[in-house]
Amino acid sequence: MSVPCPSNPLQPRRPPTLVDIGANLTHHSLHPTLPILTEAYNAGVQHIIITGTSVNESAKAIELCRRFAPGGKDFCVGENGRRLLPSLYCTVGIHPHEAGRAVEHSGAVDTKKALLDLIQKNRDIVVAVGECGLDYNRNFSSHHDQDSILTLQLDIARELNMPLFLHERDAFDPFVAILERTPSSFHTSHPWPSLRGVVHCFTSGNPTHLARYLSLGFHIGITGWVSDTQRGANLQSVMGTIPLDRLMIETDAPFLIPRNAPKSARRGKSGGINKPHLLTYVAEKVAECYGIGLAEIAKHTTNNAAELFGLDGVEELDYEQLNFDSFKIENSEL
Repeated sequence: MSVPCPSNPLQPRRPPTLVDIGANLTHHSLHPTLPILTEAYNAGVQHIIITGTSVNESAKAIELCRRFAPGGKDFCVGENGRRLLPSLYCTVGIHPHEAGRAVEHSGAVDTKKALLDLIQKNRDIVVAVGECGLDYNRNFSSHHDQDSILTLQLDIARELNMPLFLHERDAFDPFVAILERTPSSFHTSHPWPSLRGVVHCFTSGNPTHLARYLSLGFHIGITGWVSDTQRGANLQSVMGTIPLDRLMIETDAPFLIPRNAPKSARRGKSGGINKPHLLTYVAEKVAECYGIGLAEIAKHTTNNAAELFGLDGVEELDYEQLNFDSFKIENSEL
C-alpha cells in the first residue's frame, strides 16, 4: 500500500545524492515525520539512518522505518509511482547516557537478549549496533555501567558481524582500551571478526585521537559541529587528514544545526532545530575544509555509507554533472 506525497512545490530537481548516517527521528521535536522526510528528499538526502539509543527508542526507530517502507502504512510515492522519500534504516543499541537505566531495569544479560531480538527480527533495516560508547562528560551513567553496556554491544557486533555506531566524549583512553580488549568469550578455534564501524559525531579535532581511530579501521562521522567557527576550529584543522574513503556525514538531528545554514533555518518557529534536509550544509563545509568540490564529498560519503552499512538502492550518479550550487540557492529557505 502507498499514499500520495503531500503537495510540495519544491519537487526534486536532481536525483538524491546524500546519506545522513545519524538522525534522531524518534525525538519529539521531529514530529510529524512525513514533512521532515519530504524536505530531506527535496534537499537530496537519499537515505537516513535513524539512531537507536535504548531498547525502547530502538524499537520506535524500527517502527518508523516500517511505516515508510514499501508496504508500510505511510509509504509515499509521487504521481508517477516513484518513491519521493528517503529510504529509512536504523541502528539498535544503548547510548551511554542510558546505560545505568538499562542495568537497573533489565540487567546486562536481559538487555543483550532484548537487543539481539530486535536486531535479528529486523536485519533488513537494522544496519548497525549502537549508538554505543562512553560519555564521561555528563556522566549520566556510572563508568562501570557504561563499560558493561558498551562491552555487551561490542560482543553483539562481533557475534553478528555488524558495524558499530560509536559515541565517545571525554573518554578517549578508556574507550580505546575497551575497543582493543580481547572478548571474554574469545576462542582460538573461532576467532571473532574485527570490529568495524563509524565514530559518530567526531568533534574533538585531536589529531592523535583521530589517527588512533583510523588505525583501528573506523570511519569518521562529521556533523554541523565542523561549521562552528569557534567550537569547530580544531576539527576544521584536521579535516583534510581524514582519508576520503573513511569519511561520512550526518546531521545528528535535532541537534548541532549547521552554522552555515540559512538564518531562516536557525531562527523563527523551529529555529535551532536541526533537520536532515540541512545535511547539504554539512557537506558544503566539509568540502571547503578539503578544498574540493561538494560533488566529490557527496560521492565519497554516499559510497562509504552504502558499503559500510550495506544500504540498498544507492543510485549510481554522475556527480560532476549535478549542479549543487544552484540547487542550494533554490532550496535555501527550506
